[in-house]
Amino acid sequence: MKTATQLILQIVRRKAFFLRESSSVAYGDGFTQFPSEKDLVKAHLLVELIERYCYSPEKILVGMYLPVKNNGVDYAEIDIVVQDSSHSPFILCAVELPETYEQNLANTMQRLFAMAVLMREKTPPRYLMYYTRWYEGRDASYKTRQIIVDLSKYQTFDAWHSAGSPKENDLPQNQS
Repeated sequence: MKTATQLILQIVRRKAFFLRESSSVAYGDGFTQFPSEKDLVKAHLLVELIERYCYSPEKILVGMYLPVKNNGVDYAEIDIVVQDSSHSPFILCAVELPETYEQNLANTMQRLFAMAVLMREKTPPRYLMYYTRWYEGRDASYKTRQIIVDLSKYQTFDAWHSAGSPKENDLPQNQS
C-alpha cells in the first residue's frame, strides 16, 4: 500500500496509481464490514484469473486509477488490471452485478475502450473483459457472463460495435 505522500505525488504528476489491495476485495475493509456485492464479483474474478488462467497474484491489480480529463472527473477507476511479464497492462477488467450487467454493457464497454486509448501512449493493453458471476439452482452452481475483446483486432468501441460486437471465446492462459 502506498503512503499518502506517494499517492499525492502521483496525482500531481497525473500518473496512474493503485489504491486497493486484493485482500480487501475478498475480505472487506475490517472485521465488521462484509464486502459489497460488486467486490464479491471482483473476488470471484480474481480467483478465476489465478486458478483457471494461471496469472500470478502479484500481476493482478485491483482498483487502478487512470488520469483522465472528462466532465470534470480527473481519474477513472478500472476494476482489475492484469499485467504481463514486463508489468505493463495486459487485460483491463470491469465487473458488474448480474442484475445490471446487460443494461450497463454498452456504457461499460465504451469506458473500457476509452481507458485503453488513454493507455495506448505508453503501453496499450491487449484485452478488455466485462464480467459477472452468480449462483443458481439447487446445487448452487455458478454461472458467468463475460465479454472479451482482443484490442489488436478492434482498437475503438466504434470499430468493435460496427463489426457486430464480436467477442473472444476466452482469455489466454498465462505463459510465464
